[in-house]
Amino acid sequence: MSYIDFKCVQAAATGLSGQISILREIEEELKQSEHRIRDMAYTDETVYLLRKSQEEVQEEIRNLQHFSACLEELCAIWKKTEGRISDTYNLELTVYPRTVFGTSRITGLAGFEHLLTF
Repeated sequence: MSYIDFKCVQAAATGLSGQISILREIEEELKQSEHRIRDMAYTDETVYLLRKSQEEVQEEIRNLQHFSACLEELCAIWKKTEGRISDTYNLELTVYPRTVFGTSRITGLAGFEHLLTF
């Protein structure tokens, strides 16, 4: 049976934010390098490679941002679900059976005998 540690998921989302900031710094350095050598002779290929590298870094940043957003959404859903489970277990949230009109006897109460007063 597999086990997912909630704190590890949160740490991974935080770690992705750190990686994104590092990639932004790399992207800025690539832009500065391109700006410095743009007007130099015989650097067309190098400028092309720098621009291509910038695009790849931007794509990686977008992918990490999507992944980080997914992990944060997962954490929110996880907390909400655990809250519902604990509320139900602690009887703070009780799901009552749905009333069906048109029958002459009470049905559908199996498992809810402890909630009935009669």
